[in-house]
Amino acid sequence: MLFASQKSFAIDYELLIIGPKKYQTHLQALQALHNSNGMHTCYVFTEDIDIYYDHSGQPPKAEDPPFTGYKDSLDDKGKKNIKGYKYDLAKKIIAFLRHVNTQTPYGLSLLTPTPSNVEAKFTNLILFGNSQDVPPSYYAFFQTEYDQGYVYDAWVPTDFFYASSDYDWVPELAVGRLPIKDVDVAAEVSGSIQEVHQFDLKFNTDKAKQYKDASITGDKYVYTGTCTAVTQTNFTDANANGGAGWIDHELKGAILKILDDTAAPDASGKQFTIVDNDATNLYFSSGTYLVTEGVDTTCTYGIADLRSQLVVDVTGGDDVWTLNEYQDYSLIITVDPIWGTKVTYTINYHFPKAALDPTGTFILRNVQAWTDKVIPGNTYEVRGNMDEAADIVTKIQNWYTAATAAGSWDNWFKKVAVTGGPSFSTSFYWDEFIPSFYINKGNFEGYEVTKLYHTDGNFTQAAVSPYLTNTDGSLLFHAGHGSGDSILLDGPDITSDNILTYFSTDDRLPVFASCSCDNGAFDLELYSRSFSTSLGEATVLSFNSVTNRGGAGIAFIGASRTCYAGLNPYFVKGVLTQDRFYYMDDMFNYFTKYFQLRPRYIGDAFRRTIGGEGAGTANFIAQNDMNYWLNQKTVFEYTLLSNPALPIPYPQETPIKTGTVAPTLSVDETTLRAKIPKYESHDIPVDEIPTGGSTSTTVNITTDAVSTQVKRIDARRDLSLETVAGGATYSFITNSPSYYIVRVARTSDNPLDGKESWIYVQAVNEFTPTNNILIIDDDYGYPFWLSTFEKGYEDWYQKSLSDLGKTYDVWHVDFDDSTDNIPGFDENDLGSNVTHGEITADLLGQYTTVIWETGGDTANWSRGLGDTLTSPDQGYLKTYLANNGKLLLSGQDIMWDIGLPSLCTDYLSLSAFLGTIGYGGLYNIEGFAGDPISHDLHNINIAGGDGAHNQYIFNDVEPNALGSRAFEYLFSGGNEPPGVGTPPYIGTAATYSYVPPKGPAVFLPFGFESIDNQSDRNIVMDRILTWLASPTATGEVGTFTATPGDKKITLTWNLPASSIGVLILRKDTGGYPTGTPTDGTSYSVGNTIGDGTVIYVGAGSSYVDTGLTNGNTYYYSAFFYKSGPVYSSRVNASATPSAVGELGAPYDLEAFAGKNSVTLQWVDNSDGENGFMVERKTAEGGYNLIGYAASNLGRYGWVSYYDFSVTADITYCYRVRAYSGTAYSGYSNEASATPYGWGPGMTSLAPGGGGGCFIATAAYGTPLAEEVETLRKFRDEVLM
Repeated sequence: MLFASQKSFAIDYELLIIGPKKYQTHLQALQALHNSNGMHTCYVFTEDIDIYYDHSGQPPKAEDPPFTGYKDSLDDKGKKNIKGYKYDLAKKIIAFLRHVNTQTPYGLSLLTPTPSNVEAKFTNLILFGNSQDVPPSYYAFFQTEYDQGYVYDAWVPTDFFYASSDYDWVPELAVGRLPIKDVDVAAEVSGSIQEVHQFDLKFNTDKAKQYKDASITGDKYVYTGTCTAVTQTNFTDANANGGAGWIDHELKGAILKILDDTAAPDASGKQFTIVDNDATNLYFSSGTYLVTEGVDTTCTYGIADLRSQLVVDVTGGDDVWTLNEYQDYSLIITVDPIWGTKVTYTINYHFPKAALDPTGTFILRNVQAWTDKVIPGNTYEVRGNMDEAADIVTKIQNWYTAATAAGSWDNWFKKVAVTGGPSFSTSFYWDEFIPSFYINKGNFEGYEVTKLYHTDGNFTQAAVSPYLTNTDGSLLFHAGHGSGDSILLDGPDITSDNILTYFSTDDRLPVFASCSCDNGAFDLELYSRSFSTSLGEATVLSFNSVTNRGGAGIAFIGASRTCYAGLNPYFVKGVLTQDRFYYMDDMFNYFTKYFQLRPRYIGDAFRRTIGGEGAGTANFIAQNDMNYWLNQKTVFEYTLLSNPALPIPYPQETPIKTGTVAPTLSVDETTLRAKIPKYESHDIPVDEIPTGGSTSTTVNITTDAVSTQVKRIDARRDLSLETVAGGATYSFITNSPSYYIVRVARTSDNPLDGKESWIYVQAVNEFTPTNNILIIDDDYGYPFWLSTFEKGYEDWYQKSLSDLGKTYDVWHVDFDDSTDNIPGFDENDLGSNVTHGEITADLLGQYTTVIWETGGDTANWSRGLGDTLTSPDQGYLKTYLANNGKLLLSGQDIMWDIGLPSLCTDYLSLSAFLGTIGYGGLYNIEGFAGDPISHDLHNINIAGGDGAHNQYIFNDVEPNALGSRAFEYLFSGGNEPPGVGTPPYIGTAATYSYVPPKGPAVFLPFGFESIDNQSDRNIVMDRILTWLASPTATGEVGTFTATPGDKKITLTWNLPASSIGVLILRKDTGGYPTGTPTDGTSYSVGNTIGDGTVIYVGAGSSYVDTGLTNGNTYYYSAFFYKSGPVYSSRVNASATPSAVGELGAPYDLEAFAGKNSVTLQWVDNSDGENGFMVERKTAEGGYNLIGYAASNLGRYGWVSYYDFSVTADITYCYRVRAYSGTAYSGYSNEASATPYGWGPGMTSLAPGGGGGCFIATAAYGTPLAEEVETLRKFRDEVLM
């Protein structure tokens, strides 16, 4: 067998152990184990590091890590939830490790044994103890998590800075933690708090080294009494503590204060620092002169100390205590019984307690229990962990023996198991694809791999738990959700409580690795949760004291907080493929590879995963941008709970068969449908089921394997249909629409790692056109990204068409719904019996009118990137309109997804996508006087009532000179947006376009189905259909803007081609003018129309309104007119003039990659600017001006800019600055993004397979706040 290096004992101390002195016996046992096996080992006590660093004349503790976190004043953001964290000790340990890593004699001198050669170099570090015994190296804080409401996830405990004590991203040590804690069911002692006494010491700056006694709970001193004997350095009270005496050493560092001294010289008020004590004596340093200072046997005294003393009763466990029997045990107090919030302290001292004593007292030094909200009535438990410390050492010793036994490779280590399932309830089995991809990359070559997959019925407690007991294997890798104390499976989960009952009979335990949320938490003593032991801790601590054998696993590798993950899978002719992973999925990609590449120890694989093995080696740090917070968080939360110095055996000869590849799959296109396209937009082949019949599809299989296995799955219904031996082809027959997966795996290799390929085929129903109106039901959620939401929004369209006497056909892109959305109306719901798929090339041309609805799509998250109006969809629509087709397009957030392609500019006559609007209360739309569609339609509610209740975010669009507005959004009160009057009109809620020879089109950038009553829905639908049937030329309304200056506002507009002039009204307060000019009536400047005053009538293109008051908001309405005069509908603008001062540089610029687009956001830091200049560059060039943006919300408001002039897969850098005339602010920070495109080029940051978290690149409180709020609801209700 091959094991750890056999280097010279004198120069190679490879293993370092850090732990408290109470575990000395256990540290020595581990030292002996590793020394006897050629790994040279030293240990050091945390108490020694604490004593020998950062005191007078000693080396200082390390500086704060250069990351936001515990070092910062963030109590209001959750820092106060962390109780008892020894941050100073953590920095002392880092300083000590720097000395050790650089062979500095001072640090080496603390080691046991002390190295004889200062060139000793450590490679592994064991932290022996829980988070109170050995504190985390740091708590990093992530603002984005906090902004989204996840306070616990925002604070990440990490041991990484022990691995990298120089604070770079390259770890010098492989660090593993053995989280010693009490996991017994019953506590040693339990009861409730009766009294809380908290004492304090406050330094008096008026007199050096003097202290002022203080207590916040009413106690003046810890002890008082009268001196009975005194020398220069010794103070005695024979009746100390009322005759009970002091506890030895309890008063080290406390302050003796002389209260009353009647003899001369008077020592009253003098104070002295105690260096030690016994039952009746206080001892002082040699430089102290008590007698000389006037202290004598007649004086009275008080002793002040920073401590808490808790008086408790006993209702469970041991009721008789000897002196300090529970010293160094954990005292766990429940401070909030509703939320289960706990604080954990270490008991420093306590007095004896007899059975008849009603109470006992625990002394907690350097603790402020009252400040930590400990109050009388709280319950407590006393728990010890010395048994667990002994058990974990025995478990390691047994494992070591088993690992070094003959045959351990063949019988144990070459076997691994991987398990995963459908974490996100999609048609894409994320957490089966992840380990399968690792396998296909060769990460398990040379191993015998067992797949415990959902699609095989093995993603269950019954199938997985044996691999944590007696089904031997070196590694169990789990991809899926977790909750901190469980991994989520089909049926019953595996919990920490389960894990603690899993025992082995042969000590052949695996490394348990899981990319699940929170299961690597190791700081529950500091940050209390509803569970006391994480799954990772339970894995390491599982032990049967009867058989003296461990269980579950020898190590756990996972995340200490919410685990993010990302993939970019795509299809090539239906075959699922992948370029790379992100975040924790990427981390485990490297770990499984390094685990396979013959590391000497478990810690080698763990450490190399992060930082590789020398320059140029593949690793997480080299692959990822470490300035990005999610990459930082992934490294910080990546945790090894184990002894990193455990060896991994290999055979002397390792005949690892490499270079095998997964089978090559393709579909026989002659068996697909005849209609075009044969592949849907994601490149998945499509077959068609004849009405009343079935279809047969053939998959070709090419491989050099002797044998294969084929598994077919109905992915939409989550049904495993058959598993058969593979051949050169595989054919299947179906009469049911769905996405089908055909998975083909190698089965003849020895050892068998099971490389496999996946190909998807969609089967859809035949469709027969019947009527003149077609509804496209396109409100599905693309099933490969997230769960599908078949809401049946087409039902509201069907109802209005039926009420209007119209007949229609419905094309269902995905499954029809089976919900009675509109009581009393026959919706003809067919559920999963019908799916037509994406539209075919010939479909639209067979209809006079097309109504295309996309439902409640919100910023991609419910549908997948690019699935609102796919590129082929847009092409078919352009062809349809070019041939004089008639279109109604309606849906939430369409333009957020597709941007401003030629369909929008050239066929819908749109000039701009101005952003999303999602303010509370913005759920009404208002028509325009004289408009052919919206005239006389007022205050139509698009939320509530009997509508679909699916609108949260609305797109604000701008028609170009050839288009017209039909509705505006009307703010209806409640949470009014900043800088907007009452009642403001905010953005365009509908546009329409008719530019012959192209056909007419109406665009609703919200969902028609959300209108809150049937009457309004019917009249809106009737108006739209009437106009589509006999369209009028559009482009009658021009653009209109207001730009503030110093005591002036500049108004500009584009006069429509058919107009001869414009009339402008102004209102000085209270919102926009409500009056409307009367057709046939001419007006002059100074006339009043309703509550507005005419300030301009003419045919120009701009007007400067002067003599205004700075700081007041002015409201303008423009009416373009033709001869007659005949006035158009209203166009509004407002502005607030201000004196132009120095312009502040914009800040917090962020860039978000989209599909062929980049979204920019920043904070306005100026008053009175004309706008912002946006500059862009690529890596090869300098910055160039690409556009301008207006400030809509004023100073400290968010500003957005949408760059649609980008190319996929190119990284762009941006900066912005404010301008006012020829004055410019400084530049903002730089931000960069890499837009993605279609197919293989796209990069999808998606919910992590096993991550348990959906990735949202937006911050709560920005203009994307509504998207984030929706994501939060989705994550809470679906993902977690």
